[in-house]
This record gives sequence, C-alpha cells and structure tokens, in this order.
Amino acid sequence: MQKVTRLRRVPGSMCKDRKIIKSVRDAHAFLNKQFDNTWSIYDGDLKAGTYAYAGGQWHNVKNLDPSVLAHV
Repeated sequence: MQKVTRLRRVPGSMCKDRKIIKSVRDAHAFLNKQFDNTWSIYDGDLKAGTYAYAGGQWHNVKNLDPSVLAHV
C-alpha cells in the first residue's frame, strides 16, 4: 500500500495569493510525468483543494462567497 502524498502548485508568476493542493498515491511517478515543474511536494497542514490568501490566512475557495473571492 502506497502512502498518499500531497503536492502543491502555485499557478503562474502573477498569482502568488493562490495555490492548489492535490493528493496522489504515487508522487514519484506524477512528478516525473510533468514537463514544467510546477508541482512540488507539500508538507503543510492544508487538505486537497484550491486556496486563496486573504486576511492573513489561507481559505478554501469553495467556502468563500463569490463576491469576496472577486476581491482576493
């Protein structure tokens, strides 16, 4: 049984206030298949999902109101 590893991706150079966390079973194979090295191993405490930085902390975008998300 393989351990589930979480990976982190920060989309684009202009978007430093967002990040994507993804859970995969075989991180070695996943990282070897990428061509642009945007994914890296994440050892933080956030679960899988897309996050936006607002108010000094990371928030899951699924939990944010669309009007608030437009200003983040």
